[in-house]
Amino acid sequence: MVRILVVCLVGLLAVIHHTVASATEIGVILAGNRSQFWQVLADGVRKAASDAKVDVIIRAPNEDDPQAIRDNLQVRMIQSMLERKVDGLILAPMPVAAPATPPLIGVPFLLIDREGADYSAPLVATDNYAAGRRAAQTLRGALPHGARIGVFRVARDLQATTARENGFIAAATELGFRVVLQTYLGYDIRGMQTAAAAALSAHTQALDAVFTPHDISTFSVLRAINALPKGKRPLHVGFDYWPSFAPSLRNGELHAIVIQRPFNMGYEATRELAESMRANRPPRHINIGTLVVTAARLDDADVREELARYEKPRKAGE
Repeated sequence: MVRILVVCLVGLLAVIHHTVASATEIGVILAGNRSQFWQVLADGVRKAASDAKVDVIIRAPNEDDPQAIRDNLQVRMIQSMLERKVDGLILAPMPVAAPATPPLIGVPFLLIDREGADYSAPLVATDNYAAGRRAAQTLRGALPHGARIGVFRVARDLQATTARENGFIAAATELGFRVVLQTYLGYDIRGMQTAAAAALSAHTQALDAVFTPHDISTFSVLRAINALPKGKRPLHVGFDYWPSFAPSLRNGELHAIVIQRPFNMGYEATRELAESMRANRPPRHINIGTLVVTAARLDDADVREELARYEKPRKAGE
């Protein structure tokens, strides 16, 4: 049974009494390094570290490598950071394959991008449920009442995408659409397109629109839809961004995408943890907003600025 890593905090009082050394080092452990989301987020971490005059060390497993989950690689990365005696820790918790004793974290820390399970900790992330609702609202006026919608989910134990999926379904239903297909694609990037194609072909009545909740599922389902005859291709609302999505927006293959702001997320998480350590206070929860992008908005200044961050991101794990 795959579950989300549980991180135990050894008392928030440890944050209050923590004394920051002159050469502060923050460990950052992400949930992947291949997706451009994580690469742009890591760029934000590095910029904030430079501005705040702290050192960061970034580590991340390969998010599409089954061995990373099977061997609980992220758990070992956390343990390594603690053995290194980092002054603070930023963590994007990922699923682990089997029960494991979670490391006891006795330094200031916060979560980034997604919550874990069975504990409460400061979080810097998108409001994923609200973002899913925003995705559905891009279909207002584009489809008639009763339109048939499909939702391509990722995995039951992935909190962030589940919240987006549920938000989308709730808003789509309120708009008078019918969600007639829900299917899980899983974590394997190589199997997502195959699973999406199978679900589309098995559905006897054509769909009017589909939703995909992250960049890899958006890419995979986009390819599956493009394999359909032109008259049977549904509108596609995606989530997150790859540079290849821009031409798909311009030519109508993508109806809209909701983009998180990963650079801001990485920047604000690092800035907040560094400031909280210096002030001897617990870090605070920070909500990072999203950006809705359509073909008509691609040339808007705020959209161009955000998309430019994806042009040459550095690898997430150093």
